[in-house]
Amino acid sequence: MKEAESEFRAVLALGNAVPLARYNLGLALLKQVRDDEGVQELTTFISEKRTGPEVQNATQYVQNPRRVRDRMLWPQIFDNPQRIGRVYNPPGLPTYVIVDHEGISRGTRTGWGPDIENWLRSELAKYVNAAAKSITP
Repeated sequence: MKEAESEFRAVLALGNAVPLARYNLGLALLKQVRDDEGVQELTTFISEKRTGPEVQNATQYVQNPRRVRDRMLWPQIFDNPQRIGRVYNPPGLPTYVIVDHEGISRGTRTGWGPDIENWLRSELAKYVNAAAKSITP
């Protein structure tokens, strides 16, 4: 990560020819657990009024820098009083529950394996797209 940081800083020293250099520098800093510096770079990137999915990601990373390290870009719930657990009654941990925009449970997986990330991405994309279609005039 140190080498990547140096490369992104070198690109930024040349000017704004590569708009994503600041975004990538912010990510490199966050991955090194240098959150204050990473958040500062991402905040600058956002303030430059860029467009694209990176702006939304940068906003999420500024709100919770651990997302870069944890690679979990969705909200996490710590259910200490077990209110949610009693509703869904998971068979084990971790349990992933896909809930659509109407609050309907659409898919569940228990346990971790090498395919879980692909399954989550596929399921989330399916229901995010369905939600977007349901609100499009």
